[in-house]
Amino acid sequence: MESFARLLIAIPLVSYVLAVLSLWVGLQINSFIFPIAVCISVLWECSDRRIRGCVRWTTTVAVLVVLSVTLGLSACIYDRSFDGQWYHACTIRELVNGWNPIYSSACSPTPIDGYTVLWVEHYPRGIETIAATIVSCMGNLDAGKALNLWFVFSSIVYIYLFLCYCLPTMNKYLRIWIALVVALNPVVINQMCTYYIDWTLYTLLVIFLINMYLFFVKGIQRALHIDLLLLFFIPAIKFNIFFWVVLWGGICFFALLRKSRYKHSFRLTAVCAVVVLSGIGVGAYNPYLTNWKEHGSPVYPLSGNGKVDIMDCQVLPAIRGKSNAEAALISVASNPSDDMLSEDIHVFGISKIDILSSVASDVRIGGFGIFFFEAILLSIVLFVCTGHIRRMRWYLSVLVGLLVSLVILPSGWWARYVAFFYQFPFVMLFYAERFGLKTRFSRGLHILILSLLSADIFICLSGLAVKNIVYKETIDYVLEKMESSPGEAKLYTRNYSFLDKLERRSIPYKLFPDTEMKDKLDIPCPIYMNRTDFDFETDQPWILSLRPSFQLKWSDNNRYEGQDE
Repeated sequence: MESFARLLIAIPLVSYVLAVLSLWVGLQINSFIFPIAVCISVLWECSDRRIRGCVRWTTTVAVLVVLSVTLGLSACIYDRSFDGQWYHACTIRELVNGWNPIYSSACSPTPIDGYTVLWVEHYPRGIETIAATIVSCMGNLDAGKALNLWFVFSSIVYIYLFLCYCLPTMNKYLRIWIALVVALNPVVINQMCTYYIDWTLYTLLVIFLINMYLFFVKGIQRALHIDLLLLFFIPAIKFNIFFWVVLWGGICFFALLRKSRYKHSFRLTAVCAVVVLSGIGVGAYNPYLTNWKEHGSPVYPLSGNGKVDIMDCQVLPAIRGKSNAEAALISVASNPSDDMLSEDIHVFGISKIDILSSVASDVRIGGFGIFFFEAILLSIVLFVCTGHIRRMRWYLSVLVGLLVSLVILPSGWWARYVAFFYQFPFVMLFYAERFGLKTRFSRGLHILILSLLSADIFICLSGLAVKNIVYKETIDYVLEKMESSPGEAKLYTRNYSFLDKLERRSIPYKLFPDTEMKDKLDIPCPIYMNRTDFDFETDQPWILSLRPSFQLKWSDNNRYEGQDE
């Protein structure tokens, strides 16, 4: 199982390294990078002498089957997130179409959309680079999302292995249940079928820390190799993700280094530092160094000359004007909400609005699920009842560190930016599993906590399935109507995922300023068009008629400057 998890995560990481090297030698992202990465990763894993021959081939076949199934599945699932269809998709398209950000910091997605260019040119693009290697090979923009599933599946196996080592007497099925509950953070579930990247903060941090444990405690050398690949890759994902992984990874690294009394501690520390700096200066040369040279800040446009404030408009009335600590605690205690009109919050209970909000890709507050706060309260009870004050010290320090992390950076109230806080109840559960659970009450409380967190996962997975089916039917219906319409489709949108589908279906289209489009199709990353140009009244898929909320939603474009006919 360890070999399976390692190979599954090695493939996209090696693909990233090859892509970066290709860009530095003046080449572009091409269809050969991903297959070569698969071959190199398989050969590397099969060279491990600790693994028996039959296990090597079984692992290889299993991973290849997972790759094939997830690539096909991802190609059929459409990204339904705003940012995912917008600048993330645009970045991938630009890389696939030959843009080399190392030697050309300028790109031009469309002649009328300069705001998209701002984010494509100046934001880290690590995940998008891997996705581009997959898309270039598969010829399908949605197929690139398969890498999300590879990381998530790998994390599930790694967590299971960690539990096997640390809690060897635990029931196998309980171990599987806990591994699934720990890995399937609601932030991860809601983003794993999109090109959002915030979920990587949680999933890759978990994988990174477990591999660190496997290296220092179990002496598995290849776990270190995976961590070094992660250290090279993570700086290129996102500014805040890089910060948190380095912070938490560094704390755990030096703690394990001291405890294990590793002989070559200085050499190992130096190697890790060099890899991180290489990740910044080589892998993420653009945007970090180019932003610094051109705009005076490596994290432009979030700071520096001409910085852009993207957060003020995202703050809900319920937390506006609150301190970072107040806003974070309100968000953790609240049920999921994206209500920009009300100051009301719900802590206990469950409503239809809570359920609908909990399956959003970027839910503002309460992003860890409806029952997360209840699970925290019950975990505290279990933690206290377990006792053993001296043993608690290390666990208490981790809990305090997680709480402090909510206020270190701005926007700690938004779960997607502090996705690692989902570990808060699990730290207490792990303590109880190691030193407690000796009474019927503690065992029952333990099962209840896992059940509450599982309920959140079930809600998110159910919402994910329903929303993706409805969204796919909606987009396919719009595409069919545009395809059957005479002449080219006239529209305005920043939905580059939709534009890609138009091009793959060879549907002629022309982009116009949004001021010339009368109607807006209200989907994530909306499409502006003149509704009367197409026949949207007939042949609607049956699933769109099941519920009013499934139907196409239109509104007037308030920027329209034309005259009504």
